[in-house]
Formats: sequence, C-alpha cells, structure tokens
Amino acid sequence: MATANLHTLDSDILFGLLATSTDLVSLRCLILSHRALYHAFNDSRRLILRTVFKTQNNVHPLRRLNERDITAAEKYINRLTSINAIDRVALREALWPALERTIPAKTPSKWATTLLACYNKAELRDDALSFAKRTMGLILASPQPLHTEHRIFARAVIRTYMAAKMPDEAIELEETILRHLAPRSPDHSIWAKQLLVTYQDTGHAEKILPLQLASWELYRQSVGSGSEVALDWARSITRGYQLKGEHEKAIEFHQTVWNCLDPTTQQYVAWSRQLIHWLQKSNQHGEALVVTEQVWHHLQPNARGYRPWAAQLADQYEAAGRPEMAVAVSEAVWAEVLACLTRFPNDASWKYQARGAGLKLARAYRLNQRGDEATALEAKCREISI
Repeated sequence: MATANLHTLDSDILFGLLATSTDLVSLRCLILSHRALYHAFNDSRRLILRTVFKTQNNVHPLRRLNERDITAAEKYINRLTSINAIDRVALREALWPALERTIPAKTPSKWATTLLACYNKAELRDDALSFAKRTMGLILASPQPLHTEHRIFARAVIRTYMAAKMPDEAIELEETILRHLAPRSPDHSIWAKQLLVTYQDTGHAEKILPLQLASWELYRQSVGSGSEVALDWARSITRGYQLKGEHEKAIEFHQTVWNCLDPTTQQYVAWSRQLIHWLQKSNQHGEALVVTEQVWHHLQPNARGYRPWAAQLADQYEAAGRPEMAVAVSEAVWAEVLACLTRFPNDASWKYQARGAGLKLARAYRLNQRGDEATALEAKCREISI
C-alpha cells in the first residue's frame, strides 16, 4: 500500500492497523511513519494503547497472568517517566480484566489501588467512581477475610468518595469494612477510630458515642475487659462525656468499666484511683470511701501499694468522722506485716515495713488519746533492727 494512499483510508481501518502492533515500540514507529496514523492514534489513543499493551503482555481470556508477568508489566510502566496521566491509565487498564478474575488475591488488589490513583490523577472521576464501586463490590463478595491490600484499596475508595462529595457512600463503606474485620485484629480498632473521625468530619456526631460504646462492649467480650484495646475505648468514652460537661455520666460509665475489671490487676487499681478522684471532686466522698475499701481489701501485704492504700483509707475514715475505723485499718496493717516478719525474721524489707506500720499505728493511737498503747508500740518498733 502506498504511503500517500493512507489519507484515503477509513479511520476504522487505520485504527485496526495501529491496534495490530505487537508492542508499544512498534506502535510508536508506526505512528511516526505518517500523519494520518498519528491523527488516528490520537482519536483513539487510550483504546489503542490498551489493546497494544495487552498484546505486548500476552493478555487474553484463556491465559492466567502469573506474578512474573505482572511484575514485568509494573516495571515497564514505571520506567515510562514522560507518559501522561491518561496514557498511564490505559496501560494499567490493559491488564485489569485478567487481574480482576483473580480477586480477592493480593496482587489484583495492589494493581486496583494504583489504577484508581491513576484515574484520580487523570481527573477521570466517573471512571474512578465506577471502577471503585465495582471492584470493592467484588472484594466484599468474597468469603475470604480482608487482608492488608484489600483495606488499602478500601481507603483509596473512601478518599475517592469523599473527593466526589459522596460522604454517605464513604461512611457506608467504612461501616461495611468494619463489620468484615475480626474484633481481635488490631486493624479493627484502627478502622473503628477512623470511622469516628469520618462521623465527626461529615456532621454525624450523633453516631460517635454509639460506636464507642459498641466497640468497648465488643472488645470487652471478645478480648477481655482488662485488655488494652477495651480500656483504650473506655477512656475515649469517659473523655467524650467530660468534654461535653456530662461528668455524672463519665463517673457512671467509669464505674461500669471498673466493675468489669479483675480486682487483682494493676488496671483495677489504676481505674480505682481515677474513680476515687472523680467521686471526691464531685463531693461523693462516701462512694469514694467504698471504692478505697474494696481496693485495699483485695491487696496483699507484699503488694507495692498495700501500705499507701491503707494510709489513704485511714485518712478517708478520719475525714468521714470515723476515727475508730481509721485505727482499725492501721491495726490490720500492723498485724499483717508483723505476721510476714514472723515468717521471714531476717528479711530487711519486712523489718522496714513492720517499723513503718507500727509507727503509723502509734500515731493513730496518740490521735485517739491512747498514749500508753502508742508508747508500748513505739518501744516495740525500736526493737526491730533494720
């Protein structure tokens, strides 16, 4: 065929001629060979690039791409530094039909995330939304659990929805992904916290507290009341109440969490300390005293906070006008510590604890006009050599 006659050929014929190129290098040479081919290429640029790149990578319905094929195509595209955004979309679209068939594998999910980013960069918003909705639907339809690449793609879809002013679709997807995640997975809590941010940013503040309460209850039951994830959500709930000035609700919920904790753990002691502070701050001194009593009764003499908690309890009894109970606490501490010293008479730490407990009790005796008992006890403490 003479070169001059290319001007007379129908555009469909020119398209077919370009689309038969075996690779992009051959296509480039063909385009540069005649102005008519150049114009024909630009008229169907995206489709021709997609078709030729399929041929170059041997993509067809009866062949399954392997990792080596995909890696080679990825490297080839990444080497094309001067390519424009829409051309990059076309090259990635070329492999997508073959990759789509392998969903929910990790590789197509990675490719999908990059392709969606290309759509957005090329400002092909309708294509981006259509691709995001279809691909996300295929991933969610799979019975397999969501892996990291699925969640990364979902984040990209959510950003696409938000950029398109579609907050309801973004929220719906975030909620759906959360339901698909296992509560014991660290990603579950991360995703739930991001959903809180989305609620706040999209004017759905009324959904925040219900999600927080549901998350705390879920982690409490599935991971444990004393787990860090459950307590982290519990803290966020109490902070939320406090920021809204609902201090009574904060205390009430804090007590609910406290009642769920194992009294032999450090978490129980820590939450007790904070609960006592809030109760005292709200002038609920009787309730604060009850909490202190419970904490102290669960502590053993060898616990680090045994004597400090006893001292605090005694002070609270004094403040409540119950000096006899304050003395009873100090007597109980003295008896317990002395019993430990009897079992370990050469232990310097128990000697130190015994002298401290004895002198504390002696001061309590003197405050309650029991001077003789105080003097006798002080003498006994001096006999304990440290």
